[in-house]
Amino acid sequence: MAHMEVPVRYADMELYDQVMRGWQTHYNAEPFWDAACSTNLVSVARVAGQKKARDGYLKRTMDPHGEPRTLSKTPNQGNDHRYLLTAVK
Repeated sequence: MAHMEVPVRYADMELYDQVMRGWQTHYNAEPFWDAACSTNLVSVARVAGQKKARDGYLKRTMDPHGEPRTLSKTPNQGNDHRYLLTAVK
């Protein structure tokens, strides 16, 4: 399986950014935002029976053949990456 999401993982963000993104929960009709951004999704996948579960950040690119497509454990600055969770059943 592979799930891609906006780059919001509270554990990887500064406190100010957590608060600003948490604004979505209350003012942008995103009632599950805080829980989704705070949950250890690798653990959830493993408890559900998925093997080789891992996560990271994938840099967005206009040249997927010219740029390496590897998962990074830390997001880059700006909005040029996405959070990716992968696992095998």
